[in-house]
Amino acid sequence: MLIGLVYISLIQLNRLSIKKYTGNYVAFALLGVFLYQLSKSQNQIAAVPYFILMLFNLMLFVTTVSKLDINKIKGINENIYVAGVLIYFIGLIVFSLTIVLDGENILADSSMWEPEGFSIYEVLFGEVIAFQGFVGDPNLVGPGAAIFLYIGLSLRYKKYDSLRHIGNGILFIAIFVSASRGAFLALIIGLFAPTLFNKDSSALFPKVLKVVCSVGGLAVLSEYIDTTGNPLAKVEKGADRRFLEWGKILEGVANNPWFGNGLGYNKMILGKQSENGYLNLISETGFVGTAIFILLTVYVIMSFKKHVNNPGIIATARPWMQYLLFMLAAMMYTSSEVSANYWIALSILAAASFSAVKSKETTNVVSRVSIK
Repeated sequence: MLIGLVYISLIQLNRLSIKKYTGNYVAFALLGVFLYQLSKSQNQIAAVPYFILMLFNLMLFVTTVSKLDINKIKGINENIYVAGVLIYFIGLIVFSLTIVLDGENILADSSMWEPEGFSIYEVLFGEVIAFQGFVGDPNLVGPGAAIFLYIGLSLRYKKYDSLRHIGNGILFIAIFVSASRGAFLALIIGLFAPTLFNKDSSALFPKVLKVVCSVGGLAVLSEYIDTTGNPLAKVEKGADRRFLEWGKILEGVANNPWFGNGLGYNKMILGKQSENGYLNLISETGFVGTAIFILLTVYVIMSFKKHVNNPGIIATARPWMQYLLFMLAAMMYTSSEVSANYWIALSILAAASFSAVKSKETTNVVSRVSIK
């Protein structure tokens, strides 16, 4: 709440002005939904942290749209790309040394497969040493490399462009050795997303929907595939953790489908958020809250497609469109609706769109003045 109070104070002091962007109004409507669901929560201990996360994310959205323009976004891309490549390069060096010096011992000793505390690796299925970087989770480090790779593929340097290719190679290796399905999902999204920027792609929303559903659906189905290669093994055993959890959440959805059961409901039922962002939203905020969440995302994507036609702006913002689509697909098996990564991607796309609109308006005004 302290963050919210500081934020409101800055607005009152006119140090941060809220831009008249339609997405901002939708964001405030979504904040109202979360505030209402907080008030009706049966589990305040779980509800308050969740609400604070969403409050921060929505403030991030409004602030980004109000403060960033395309030049600042370009600078952000260049800086975080260099930082990302360096971090992953150092991580891969440490990981490689670990495998070379102690790889055989790690595979032979099952007590070393999941080391306690910080570890650069994790052993999967008793035979694959997966890179998990400095975050301690291959499912975070792999997809995390995706945004840097997306940016690297869109950047163009007049000098030393060969270094960019080397950097992209480092990021690709990091994604591959993480052995994460989420990381491979990110790579697939990277292949789909650029087609959304083709000038002849008039039906944008169906394309987005197809990408999200097909790729996300494949990710969900992959939960059934075990190490024996039998795709039905886990279905027959009925032991798939995610699907069992989703079934419990769906029972709650049936009780209050339109307005939800209040924040913290899923944690009360499962002891944690379900690993499906869409189910989290439907269960706790109902179809009304979920519709507003989806409306905000769709509006940002459609607005960007409608107003941004400058190749330079498209190249700068394309990585964030790719990452946003990845996060939308990943939301089918993670709680990424509260992830700052999702909201950063959405915010930067919105800022690029709003910046393009303002640039056109300025150009029109200058043209009218010149004519007069």
